[in-house]
Amino acid sequence: MELRQKIIFLILVAFMPTIVMFSLTSFYFIEKDVTSIELDNLDAIATSKKHHLEDSIERNLERLQGITSRTQLRESIELQITNSNVENKQKIEKIIFDAKNSIIDFKEIIILDTQGNLI
Repeated sequence: MELRQKIIFLILVAFMPTIVMFSLTSFYFIEKDVTSIELDNLDAIATSKKHHLEDSIERNLERLQGITSRTQLRESIELQITNSNVENKQKIEKIIFDAKNSIIDFKEIIILDTQGNLI
């Protein structure tokens, strides 16, 4: 081997551990930063989804309160409880059907008495 080749080989051998250590250290810190950024992004997405879900639940509760506050429905239910007949039941079903059609997000609306029986 020539002297020039030996010098280049010694320089490479001398600097190789330094390059490897620098690379490993850089990889560690970059991985740590990327992980931190991704966790922050996931936290932001989770918070956004949580607020969206809470808003959706609140909106559905408001819609449900709108249905239950209908005077005619309350009166018909009271009549059905005290004096069960087909006319009252049909009137209740019509009101619920109209309410359900106006709120497409609801799949089903049912009314139960205090014992949990379907009215």
